[in-house]
Amino acid sequence: MSKDQYRYFRLEARELIDGLAAGMLELEKGDGPGVIDRMFRLAHTIKGAARVVRLVDIADHAHALESLLLPARDTKRRLTREEVETGLQRIDLMRAGLQRLEAPASDRPPAEAPAPLLAADTLRGLRIDPADADALLDGIMGVSSQLAAALHHGAQLGQTCQRAAALAGQLQGIPAAASRSVTASQVASQDLASHLDRVRRELVDHLERAERGLLDVQALTQRMRLVPVGALFGTLERTLRDTSRLLEWQVRWHAEGGEIGIESAALDQLSESLPHLVRNAVGHGIESPGDRANAGKPREGMVRLAVRRQGDRVVITCADDGRGIDVAAIRKAARENGRIGPHHPALTDDTSALRLLLNGGITTSTTVTPVSGRGVGLDVVRVALERLGGTIDVHSRPGNGTTFELRLPASLSSMHALLVESGGCTVAIPLEALERTLRVPATAIIRSADGDSILIDEVAVPFLPLAVLLGRDGAPGRSLQGQLSVVLLHGDSGRAALGVDRLGANREVAIRPMPPGVVPVPCLLGTAVDEVGTSLLVLDGPATIPLVGARHIGGAAPPAPIRRLPVLVIDDSLTTRTLEQSIIESAGYEVDVAVSAEEALAKAARRAYGLFVVDVEMPGMNGFEFVATTRAHPEYSGIPAILVTSRDAPEDRQRGRDVGAIAYLIKAEFDQVRLLSLIRDALGSR
Repeated sequence: MSKDQYRYFRLEARELIDGLAAGMLELEKGDGPGVIDRMFRLAHTIKGAARVVRLVDIADHAHALESLLLPARDTKRRLTREEVETGLQRIDLMRAGLQRLEAPASDRPPAEAPAPLLAADTLRGLRIDPADADALLDGIMGVSSQLAAALHHGAQLGQTCQRAAALAGQLQGIPAAASRSVTASQVASQDLASHLDRVRRELVDHLERAERGLLDVQALTQRMRLVPVGALFGTLERTLRDTSRLLEWQVRWHAEGGEIGIESAALDQLSESLPHLVRNAVGHGIESPGDRANAGKPREGMVRLAVRRQGDRVVITCADDGRGIDVAAIRKAARENGRIGPHHPALTDDTSALRLLLNGGITTSTTVTPVSGRGVGLDVVRVALERLGGTIDVHSRPGNGTTFELRLPASLSSMHALLVESGGCTVAIPLEALERTLRVPATAIIRSADGDSILIDEVAVPFLPLAVLLGRDGAPGRSLQGQLSVVLLHGDSGRAALGVDRLGANREVAIRPMPPGVVPVPCLLGTAVDEVGTSLLVLDGPATIPLVGARHIGGAAPPAPIRRLPVLVIDDSLTTRTLEQSIIESAGYEVDVAVSAEEALAKAARRAYGLFVVDVEMPGMNGFEFVATTRAHPEYSGIPAILVTSRDAPEDRQRGRDVGAIAYLIKAEFDQVRLLSLIRDALGSR
């Protein structure tokens, strides 16, 4: 059972509170009794669930909301403006109580007693926990890797069948009268060849069926991770309502496309950034009722949010029918704060001028109000989109409104990428960051004091071997007959050329984030596995381009590889294993990996190692048992071991010391600098 006693309550309560908030906004518009009945059910459900887990405050607020709604339900009348405000305040208090549950356990008030899991009928309609979907996806990819290996063995069995058939053919050529034993061998060889062929066909058939089924489950799991974007519509409508009330303006809300699903990680980012767009539309875009009437417009303004799919992207537009953006005011503000010089494109190009708003620090408001005037909101939106690998554009027509268009990947967990090899590592380069690949003569590299570059289309493009960027090797990529393989990247910050050892195929890869606590590598988006389970690093295209331009190869030669006994990394997690291997190899050490303690012992029997880096919680023999076993073994007793684990209890740390580990690292506090320092100290002169 999970130690998190509020886990299921949080999942349910988010849905219920969102439903209550949306219902209260409907009641404010005058929608009928059916809305009140639905809200009663939602409030009653969250009240009961909160009492089960002993969250008295949330239960009391839900009960107060029921009491507020009761007279309106019984008399069939509309709620007053004051009642709507009170109801929304109660909902906000419930949401605040729920947010407190998201805080670290040490910051939460103690529960009166451990609470049981919720009854089955309270779990209906819950959103899938993204962590569960991620864990399921990891498991699927692991099984896929094993299945790929089994299919490989099936192919090897086919070769054995061919040899058996050949042997049977040779025996058939011997005269049967030569010997009774020859006749028996002929029959036996024919039976063996027939049996092996039947086993091979059945094995391959079952494996192919399993592979097809696994791919179906993988696709289903990917869909499980998607959340309808409409889950944000209630919050955004509430933002519009509160902002327009604050300004005492009349603004209507219209949203469509809420059924389109996006991943929960993207939804979290959008939940923080989209309210800024809505406030911006009301505070900057919509005119006052009097100004609208003077301009021949309805006194009531309109803000529209639309979501649609376009290829492999999700497009979100937020449009208002207000005054439009004053481009002249943007230019004036940009000149005053030194953002543009006398020859900046924004002085003559309206599109460039509008994009200045997205970088923050510029506002067309002459005063600071509670909803505008600081020039911060749009910068928040732009940064959020960049984190998601998306883009934002703005279009405006004087007197006819402004439209912001957001584009983001439909899936953050998978993408199409080009696989390349460099410095002994396989890297996935997202196709959206790839301009093209090419082969150039090794003599095409232009050396200068500012770094290396390659002339492409008569333009000098900064060049760097990918291996150097990853800290693995200083060579500019292996050449074939004096030719270099080059990957050309493009993005908003320009272009960059990377030298690689070998170009691979285009693949769809499933992206996994960096493990918690691991210091991010600037040029990496995360880790991944392809469809056959191969471990990959995923390049962050937009972040890589400026890094290449900033490197000075002449003054940044990587250290020579350290020639010492290799390190054996033992971890059943593909992501953690790959990241630790990358970190240690980047420091110049040779690394082997094992997925279990048993496999590690088998590898140690075949090769000498200088250090073990061991996970604690693994199927079969755990990390404590592995260290104890190696300490007691005469051949391995001198090999130091570092334990890396998520278990932080004092008794676990003590057990690590007792079994003989030289260090005990907590994954949540993981520091690659400390890990490498420990490795240097442990290997020493080994």
